[in-house]
Amino acid sequence: MSYGQALKRQHRDRHDHAWWTTRYTTIVFVRGCGHYYLDAGYWFPAWGYDPGNENFEYNGPIYTYGNLLPDQVIYNVQRALKELGYYSGALNGSLGPATRAAISAFQEDNDLEITGVVDEATVEALGLY
Repeated sequence: MSYGQALKRQHRDRHDHAWWTTRYTTIVFVRGCGHYYLDAGYWFPAWGYDPGNENFEYNGPIYTYGNLLPDQVIYNVQRALKELGYYSGALNGSLGPATRAAISAFQEDNDLEITGVVDEATVEALGLY
């Protein structure tokens, strides 16, 4: 699924714990962020799953590979971008402004769609499979 398709598929409304668990079999907690649900190869914030634990720096889809959690994917992307000279921030697994700017620069230099987020084409271009 493309990043654009994932954006359209994302649930942006808040739902309680029961709603999420009856629709998705894989829901994980990322410390410092909140709960994410897995759908069609992307992690999405599970808004309302646990309202006391919602601190999503980025609230859109995050492509995943190799059964990695969202913060692990972002960490790997940050590390690869740092090795290539695109990113100079902390390796923290957070998709903040500096990470998004580095992703955008990498995408532009590699003739990828400039989304500024972790999508399949970017993961593939970084050789992270």
